[in-house]
Amino acid sequence: MKHIPMKKALFLLCFILIGLNTISAQGNCQDTLYVNLTEPVGIDTVTVDIEVANFNQITSMQWTVDFDPSYLQFIEPENFGLGSLNASNFNITGPGELRFAWFSLTGLGVDLQDGSTIYSLKFASLQTGDTDICFTNDPLVIEISQVVDGNVFEMCMSEDCSSIPLNGALHQGNITAITQGSCANPITTANAQDWIVHIFNDDNEYMVSPNTQGFYSKLVVPGTYTTTVIPPNYLWSVCDNNVSGSSSEDGDIALVDFQAVPFQLCPELHVDVSTPFLRRCFDNFYSVDYCNQGSEIAEDAYIEIELDPAFTVSNVYHPNFDITGNILTLNVGDVAPLECGKIQFDLLLDCDTELGTTKCVEAHIFPDTICAIDPAWSGASIEVYGECESDSVRFFIENVGDMDMLMPVDFIVTEDDVMFEEGQIDLATSELTSVAYEANGSTYRINVNQVNLHPGLSSPTTAIEACGTNSNGTFSLGYVNMFPNDDQDNFVAIDCQQVIGSYDPNDKRGYPLGYRDEHYIKANTDIKYHIRFQNIGTDTAFRVVIVDTLSEHLDVSTIRPGASSHSYEFELRDREVRFIFDQINLVDSTTNEPGSHGFVKFSISQVPNNPDGTLILNAADIYFDFNDPVRTNTTDHLIGSDFIESVISGIKNLLQDEQILVRPHPVVDFSEIEILDTDLNNLEFTLMSITGQRIFEAPMNDNRLSIQKGDLKAGVYLYQVSHKGKQISVGKLIVQ
Repeated sequence: MKHIPMKKALFLLCFILIGLNTISAQGNCQDTLYVNLTEPVGIDTVTVDIEVANFNQITSMQWTVDFDPSYLQFIEPENFGLGSLNASNFNITGPGELRFAWFSLTGLGVDLQDGSTIYSLKFASLQTGDTDICFTNDPLVIEISQVVDGNVFEMCMSEDCSSIPLNGALHQGNITAITQGSCANPITTANAQDWIVHIFNDDNEYMVSPNTQGFYSKLVVPGTYTTTVIPPNYLWSVCDNNVSGSSSEDGDIALVDFQAVPFQLCPELHVDVSTPFLRRCFDNFYSVDYCNQGSEIAEDAYIEIELDPAFTVSNVYHPNFDITGNILTLNVGDVAPLECGKIQFDLLLDCDTELGTTKCVEAHIFPDTICAIDPAWSGASIEVYGECESDSVRFFIENVGDMDMLMPVDFIVTEDDVMFEEGQIDLATSELTSVAYEANGSTYRINVNQVNLHPGLSSPTTAIEACGTNSNGTFSLGYVNMFPNDDQDNFVAIDCQQVIGSYDPNDKRGYPLGYRDEHYIKANTDIKYHIRFQNIGTDTAFRVVIVDTLSEHLDVSTIRPGASSHSYEFELRDREVRFIFDQINLVDSTTNEPGSHGFVKFSISQVPNNPDGTLILNAADIYFDFNDPVRTNTTDHLIGSDFIESVISGIKNLLQDEQILVRPHPVVDFSEIEILDTDLNNLEFTLMSITGQRIFEAPMNDNRLSIQKGDLKAGVYLYQVSHKGKQISVGKLIVQ
């Protein structure tokens, strides 16, 4: 960015001698220390360096910095030039008021070369023009101490200001959603917060979100731009979009207001739910956030929270609720267009819950209206659920729609991270079928393709964990979140978390976690990020800011802020996302450990059709007041296709499927297995569990074998046919 020269402001500081029995007047200053405010660099964000001269044997400094909050928004201090100086030396105590205090930890005086930067102040520019940054005596008195020949001198600094020119061209305006009326005759309106404003030309591109009042503002490099508003869905139509505006010089202001009217009258309710983490034998604090992003009132809305049986509801911070079995119902009443709300509750997790197991909470908000329905949809609709029975995992697949399926749909079943079952189902209306597998401690998941042209984004799937045990008496963990849950529709949110013991208090997770260590996900899979934070300091944190710079492989225009522990203000600056928790008053962990935690969630889509091999990385910085940022871990997802390993992949069958006859199949009481059309004799048959454990072996006399169900548990098994010790075929056998 071009460095624009400007006049430097010099602040005079005088030494005042304080003797053992003498108080000297200010006029007795013996030396001079100069503090310089340098010219700012940048347009959207400006940085001001604080330089010094005659910085000799200084032991402490303090002063107040005043600025105009209508021009500048303080972001953070940086570029610290003193060994013991860091962000904790700064405290913003009000709009436009920043206090600074520093002292030498050794008690010895510090020398710096003339022109050294002791720190820099980073601001977001809110508008163009000149504004002042001032060193003042109110409320923190200007005071600088110096050690000279064993005597202590106090130094005074004259009160003065420096003019800071904010350069660039300003694009700003209001976005108003007209809920009743027309573009020409608005009757009732709502603020369009969290919509996205896209400002672009051939050379530059900017993204910004409006504030809670629907006002947006962005400083840009001067030029001619097109400004476009991106509503949250197709239900809103912008009256005059794609507005071209010219801002050819620094200081120009392009005012572009937007109005949006309903394209179709329909409510569209969004819901999200989460907690910082799960601990057994503790109350776990949950927050459910909801919004109506539609264009019509959602009447008599309510949220059903389905709980894992290990949870007990201990507190609900909402006056109108009901608990029936494992369903917590929250009644929220009418929700106006673009109205949002937050409800919080505590869930006690059973003390006997195994560490590492995954427990889920599902929120479903009603009315769950889907406004766009393809008239060619058959009316069939697939739902799945699962149960852990005494000796098996059973999945139920049901057509809950009003019509029969027009054609079969595919399904797959995975055991932990291996696919071992593929099939098809074709169900009439209200018809229910099931598949069962051995309860061997593995995590089983079923994925069923939804019927063609089904409204919304439903992708029926469910997982069963910790059903039975393996040969070691244990069960597998950590597989539930490997694949996406069935919550792509806005009116459903599923939050699944592992029960933990020790934990990192400030971390980030991206769901789905992805397949195996590479964290494979498919292109066009949305990612939900969950950021946790905890105040492990020694005092209350009054302000927490989370800064997340998004990968170029993510589509910024699709970001959707989600549930959080505390109310926040959402800001989007190009690819930088900010969640600002002002006046959060987050207590420290030594005072109140459960109350020291917080979290925020958001979801985002990938750039369409990312190619295989694309690596999506993401990390966040967490600022507690003005302490140094805490960097979270980096999440990673690798784009791939056909990455799920099959238990029979890579095995070349020497026999064709039609040469292997199993009658009847599935096995109910017994089945006959026959190998047809082969010259091979003396074949051997081996039956194995899905994990490869041998159950029995037998010769196939005349290439035939009778199998009795006997003690075989219901489920899927593998079989192997061999000739003289060489495997010639492998397949699957289902026992009911």
